[in-house]
Amino acid sequence: MEQIIRSFSRSTLFAAAVLAVSMIMGSPTTGACADHLDTSILAPLPDLRTPDQVGWLERLRNRRLAQTKIHAAKAEARLEAIKQKGRATVSRPAQDPSTAAAVVESQAGSPPAITGAAPETIDGKALKPFNRQSKFYQGGFLVSQGKNRVRSR
Repeated sequence: MEQIIRSFSRSTLFAAAVLAVSMIMGSPTTGACADHLDTSILAPLPDLRTPDQVGWLERLRNRRLAQTKIHAAKAEARLEAIKQKGRATVSRPAQDPSTAAAVVESQAGSPPAITGAAPETIDGKALKPFNRQSKFYQGGFLVSQGKNRVRSR
């Protein structure tokens, strides 16, 4: 078998050695950047490319990311609506009227006990009823009531 002798230039060998070392150790710029610069506080740079410079694969990825964000927001809104609806429902037990603090009886159906004692004004004169529906109760009984007036022309 013939022995193949290859000759490489010094620059080619040097480039191959640098490439092998950088692959093993990593890029020197990433280590320096991580040591001296915190990239989390920097705002992202704006995309200054025109629409025809953006590739179809990147457009497809951007559209998919936008749809994912929309679906996530809709799902979160649905869950929040369900939680809100659950919080709004209040089931209280039926109240027992016998446990009320004060039991009030209606005076509207009480029998009239018109005794002539009408409510008085500050001057001590009898207060006149202002219309026929006005009623004055005292001690649970109807004391004074407006008169049914019929107008005639």
